[in-house]
Amino acid sequence: MTTTTPTSATPSPRLRVALNGFGNQNKEMAKMLVERNDVEIVAVISNKSNVGKDFGEIIGFDTPYGVLVTGGSEASEVLKKTRPQVAMLSTLSTVGDIESQLRVCAENQVNVVTIAEELLFSWTSAPEKTQEMHDLFEKNNVSLIGSGFIDGACCDMTRTMAAMMHRIEKLEGGLQYNVDQYGKVLAIAHGVGLTEEEFYAPETGPGLTSPTSYPKSYVYNSNEWFAAALGLTVAKTEEVKSPTKASVELYSEAIDRTIPIGQCTGMTVTATTTTKEGVTIIGKQVGKCYEKDDEDWCAWNLEGNPGGVGFTMKAPPTPAMTNTAAISRMFQAVEAPAGYITTDKLPTMAGYVHKCLTERGSVE
Repeated sequence: MTTTTPTSATPSPRLRVALNGFGNQNKEMAKMLVERNDVEIVAVISNKSNVGKDFGEIIGFDTPYGVLVTGGSEASEVLKKTRPQVAMLSTLSTVGDIESQLRVCAENQVNVVTIAEELLFSWTSAPEKTQEMHDLFEKNNVSLIGSGFIDGACCDMTRTMAAMMHRIEKLEGGLQYNVDQYGKVLAIAHGVGLTEEEFYAPETGPGLTSPTSYPKSYVYNSNEWFAAALGLTVAKTEEVKSPTKASVELYSEAIDRTIPIGQCTGMTVTATTTTKEGVTIIGKQVGKCYEKDDEDWCAWNLEGNPGGVGFTMKAPPTPAMTNTAAISRMFQAVEAPAGYITTDKLPTMAGYVHKCLTERGSVE
């Protein structure tokens, strides 16, 4: 690995950023952020390994960056000491999963951008907990924003295309991703390694579908986001879940075992939203352990006047774009109103400015 030692000669002021969680996603985010001359990483918080180590050495620098990884139990203390303006929270997927981390940030008056998928639009999937977090962040005069790949590649891009529509009758699309890239917790939530019977088990199986089942799918949340962004009134959103099954024996890195033929490698979810205005929104997600020739994709199409408006991304770098989308929301988080703010209420992303990039800390 070729590395470049970070330098301290960068313009001021810079956005003071904390990384909350230091798994695969935030390690890659750290590599991106240290190449920007408008950002300073002031804290790194993790509940896993590497506590007490310099984060620069962990991501490949020859010499220390000067910021040690702090354990989650010391999060409040380190936030008080380092005073970040924004915390980039990359740990788990639902508002309930990350409640304790959100509370620590809000109580220390730190804005949050999280890639927790539900936080894209959790008002309808977890209304009580979302209202509780909204009130807490509003009380402390900081914002909470959910972003990531679906925010950028699905929602924001489709919203831009929708601006070129005279009339929309139907919006349909979806995405596919490799669950092995996101760790054990997400893989288990997708049913990886289960039998079909276990997948549909009452109360416990990820395939359980009912109006009150929880957690909701990622496309459930994005459908609700689209409705809000397009000024539509949701009549109902329904999900259909089904397992994807191994056609060949394959090893899952996320659960660290071999999946035999016929067992679940993940799941497919189709969420259908009907609106009082007559517009239908259909979102499909396929999250599974990949077999040979499988690859990520993302595609969305708008039907109406004019016709033929849509896009397809073949093999997008989904984990990397998850981070770049969240980075594009960092500065918006500082300027956003206090409380939980869904990105349909924010301007379109405008994150890339070439002059903000330097050779500082680049890792090849």
